[in-house]
Amino acid sequence: MLHVAFAVVGACFAAFVVVMGAMMRGETSDGATAGMYFGAMGVGALLSGLAAGASAPKRILGPSYLGAIIGVMGFYLLIRTLPGVNDDSGDAAIGFAVIGAGCGLVTLLGALVGWKTVGQRHAG
Repeated sequence: MLHVAFAVVGACFAAFVVVMGAMMRGETSDGATAGMYFGAMGVGALLSGLAAGASAPKRILGPSYLGAIIGVMGFYLLIRTLPGVNDDSGDAAIGFAVIGAGCGLVTLLGALVGWKTVGQRHAG
C-alpha cells in the first residue's frame, strides 16, 4: 500500500507540472486546466496500478485503492503547508477526497489488469 501511495503522490506532482506548464503557455480557462489535471491524474493512477499489480505476488485491489487515496490526500497535505494556502472551510479537502476516490478506482483497475497479465503468472 505504501508503494502505491508514493506512486500516486508522484502522479499528483506530474499532473501539477502539466497544469503549470499549460498555464505558463497561456491555457488559463478553468475547464481546460481541470481537464488536463484530471487526465494527468488518471494516467498516473493507471500506471501506478499497473506497476503495483504486475509486481504483486497476490491481488492487491484493496491496498491499491487505499494507497491511491492516501497518496492524493498526502499531496493535499503538502499543498496545505505552502505559505498563503488557506482551507479553513475544508472544501478543498473534500474535493481532494473525491479526486482520491476516483484515482483509487483507476488504480484498482490498473492493479487488476497488471496482476491478471503479469503478476498472476509469477505468483508462487
